[in-house]
Amino acid sequence: MLDLPRNRPSWVLKSIAVLLFAFPLASQSMTLTRAGSRLLIDNKPIRLVGYGCYGMVSESSFESETFLNRLTESRINLVRVWVLFHWTNDLTPFEGSRASRYDLLKQNDAFYSRLKNFVGMAEERGIVVQVCLFDGVALTGDNSTNRWPNFPYNTVNNFQDYLTSPGQFNDVPSEWWSEVTGPLIDRVVDELGNFGNLIYEAVNEPDTHGLDTTSPQFDRDVVDRLYDLLHRPDYQGSKIISVNPEAALLREWAISYGKVDLVSYHIKSTDAPQGISDVGKPVLISNDGDTSQRTEAFGGLDPVSRLARIQSMLDNTFPNEEVDGTRHFECLDKGLYGSTWTTDNYDPRYENRNEEIIELLSGYAPIIPERPASQLRLR
Repeated sequence: MLDLPRNRPSWVLKSIAVLLFAFPLASQSMTLTRAGSRLLIDNKPIRLVGYGCYGMVSESSFESETFLNRLTESRINLVRVWVLFHWTNDLTPFEGSRASRYDLLKQNDAFYSRLKNFVGMAEERGIVVQVCLFDGVALTGDNSTNRWPNFPYNTVNNFQDYLTSPGQFNDVPSEWWSEVTGPLIDRVVDELGNFGNLIYEAVNEPDTHGLDTTSPQFDRDVVDRLYDLLHRPDYQGSKIISVNPEAALLREWAISYGKVDLVSYHIKSTDAPQGISDVGKPVLISNDGDTSQRTEAFGGLDPVSRLARIQSMLDNTFPNEEVDGTRHFECLDKGLYGSTWTTDNYDPRYENRNEEIIELLSGYAPIIPERPASQLRLR
């Protein structure tokens, strides 16, 4: 059983982390696998504890290496990033920009290079990256929220005319799927195919934003395409696929569909984790969408209440210190965006990190197994 340091003094935790990463370890394989409802490393249960914001790859000014080093010091071993982050003014998978319009038929090499470098740096540090391909939130909202009006697929932002309204996003098969979306999935897998530290997530919050509300069609098509790519004979990287259902229809499908490995839940109450029963697959619980994701200045909570709320979520996600591999937690901190996250000048900065939240999360993370991070393989 892995040791949990929740009640140890912070200086002890930091000393342990430094010792674990300061010295080279003997070359051994490290494999993260799924066995029913559990994630395992070398046949031992593992717990993923995450921190970050979702546009870190999309802004080239974000100090990724410094950020990942800080997570390593605290044994935080999970980050979540989006491929299509519609608030960005910097990098997307497509050439161009909102101001000058995107060309959906031309892939942006600079974005994919940054994504690949980010995942590589994370793997070197033993950090798993959940890469979310698409976003349901972008299919809603008006100019005040910078969602659909900012989305590259919105025809006013590109040179093509595939989608004039959010409802068309659900049209599969279609010309835009075969010419734009399918190739995007292919390119992500091609770029990241040698990395073992990945969880491929199909769509962020689809069914509460108008997608897959009557059938799991879009999620299923994304999952099927991913599954085929990840199970090619020459493919060597991660094979873990996750789905993020919000309502019963998609949730029941995700739990029963054999190609889905992990189910992600975004909770809006501190006791919500208690209501999540064993679904036969690992579950990842996140505060995405909860008031605890924001600072007080932007409609969230004061520092004390915010920390207490996240701690309550953690306590209910991990009701005891046993690391059984079934439950994992990811903390979205929009404070990393500073004052820019609701504007058209999105600009995350490492200096905006919340050290109190990082230290809190560290207390729920297990001691990292003594294996070289570069050997991490997720399958």
